[in-house]
Amino acid sequence: MEAKRTRKKGKRPLDEAQKRDSIVWVRLNQDELQKLDRLRSIGKKTRSDYLRSVSLSKIPKSIPEINTIAWASLARLLANLNQYQHAINLGNAKEYPDNILHDLKNSINNLRKELIGASTNES
Repeated sequence: MEAKRTRKKGKRPLDEAQKRDSIVWVRLNQDELQKLDRLRSIGKKTRSDYLRSVSLSKIPKSIPEINTIAWASLARLLANLNQYQHAINLGNAKEYPDNILHDLKNSINNLRKELIGASTNES
């Protein structure tokens, strides 16, 4: 009787088409390396991943820090809006016309998406 083989722990092996076995060496001066690190840190990618994305025309979107801060602030506002709507639903708060809260919520969601460069048509 043949013993059952168990797979080693770790990542599952990639199929042949996805394997990356070619290496490209790049020499950069200190200024170029600093610029690469600054650009890749925006998307939180490794140097290799960033260079691969850029060279294959999959340039990551850079999000200005002020937009990230505004996005987080709007998240808190939207959470408060949801809590207020919940209080209205429970009868603990005065009601506003339904369309006002709904329109405001949609506007905030769309603005948040625009701040991070996402399409407002995406969900």
